[in-house]
Amino acid sequence: MRPLILAASIVALAQPAFAVEWSDWEKKHSVARVRDWLVIKKPGEGHCYIKQSYKDDPSKLELTMGRTGGPAILTPFFRGFEGEVTYRVDKRKPGVIPASSIDHINLIELPREVIPAFRAGRKLRIRLTPIGEPPRDQTFSLMGFSAASRWLKRSVCRERASK
Repeated sequence: MRPLILAASIVALAQPAFAVEWSDWEKKHSVARVRDWLVIKKPGEGHCYIKQSYKDDPSKLELTMGRTGGPAILTPFFRGFEGEVTYRVDKRKPGVIPASSIDHINLIELPREVIPAFRAGRKLRIRLTPIGEPPRDQTFSLMGFSAASRWLKRSVCRERASK
C-alpha cells in the first residue's frame, strides 16, 4: 500500500463515525460525557437527561432520553412530517410508529421496549419524510448509551440544586 493511501486510511479511521456536537449551554450544564452522549442537568431541576445534538446543523434530528421516559427524537421541522416513522437498531427488525400515534410534530416518542436493543446495539437509524421534502434518513450512535443512561439514576441527577 502506498504511504499516502495508508496515511489517508488512518486519518479516516480516527474520525468519529457520528459528528455529535453540543451547544455551549448543553456543555455548560452537563455532568458527564459518555462516548457519543452528553448527560445534562437542567439548572434548578432535580433531574438529568441524555442527548445527542448537532449544534452546527439545525436540520438534524436529535436523540434524547430522560429518567422517567423512553427515548425520543426531537425534530426541527416547523411544518411537520408526513406518514409513519421507521426506526431500526443495527440489523434488527425495523419498528414503525404510525403517524396517528405521534402527538407533536417536534417530538417522536420511541417505545420503551427499544431500550434493551439500544443497550446492546451500535447504531439507530431513523427514517421519516418532512412535509415538502424527500424522505430523510439519520443514523445515531448508540455507543455509550448504557453508561450514559446509568447516570440518570445517580444522586447528582436526582437532587434539586440549592439556590
